[in-house]
Amino acid sequence: MSLTHPPFARLVAGALGALVLAGCSAPAPRAERAAQLETQLAALRDANAAGEFVRAADEAERLLAQIDRSDALGARAALDVALEAGEAHARLAVSAPFLREPDADGVWQVSPIAHRMAMARYYALARSLSRRAEVRDDQERLAEALRGADLKEFAFHAQLGLEPSCRAFIQRASELHDPRRAAELFQRMPLAGLRPWLYAELFEHQRSRDERAAFRFAVMAIDEAPSASGFGAARVAQLERWIASESSLEFHCPKCDLAVNPGLRACPNDRTPNVEFVGRKRL
Repeated sequence: MSLTHPPFARLVAGALGALVLAGCSAPAPRAERAAQLETQLAALRDANAAGEFVRAADEAERLLAQIDRSDALGARAALDVALEAGEAHARLAVSAPFLREPDADGVWQVSPIAHRMAMARYYALARSLSRRAEVRDDQERLAEALRGADLKEFAFHAQLGLEPSCRAFIQRASELHDPRRAAELFQRMPLAGLRPWLYAELFEHQRSRDERAAFRFAVMAIDEAPSASGFGAARVAQLERWIASESSLEFHCPKCDLAVNPGLRACPNDRTPNVEFVGRKRL
């Protein structure tokens, strides 16, 4: 998709341009300006929290065109706005996309990919601003938000099948090698509709390295597949087939020793979740 296409260009122009208000009047006192920015940010966060993602995206674009980013206060406000804009487009991509791009026949169609491209651009802006933004007592919250942005982009690359960038991301993030730590991280983040893609990509990474870890990632991807747009039955069947017959391990219930049935979500005897099953060499 070309970034010069009018609908996309209009939407992200405020985030990507170097627009700074240059009015002739004297700037507002710092405290007054900080309070005004906080009020605007609160309204933007409320829009996202209420599921009004179109309104949030439009309001974020407007704010980014207005905020003076020349000092640390403005840079931090713009950073927060960019994160909210990225979140709005991440949610629009899986709920109600409205951006369009041409298909193979040149016909303009609604495109979730266009929203994910917008998301990636806003997150890139947020990262660039983080190097000079004013961080008060919420450094931990900011780090968590930027981490969430990284994971959403990772999921986007997984959906597109961009294996080199996915491998590079996994190699940099050692906590993602462990299924329990990865699951705790993913559940803490606003990743609705994206977790199956993340788990499936981590399964692919581990299947030739650690089949026990790969099994757990496969099970978690299957468990959450119904929540993910585009994560179809064929992908689920591929994961189930690997569990049932392609892995060099057999997986059994740790309580009753029943072999796993990947079409179920738990042991039918004692309801032990499949993710807790243990592996042993296939006979």
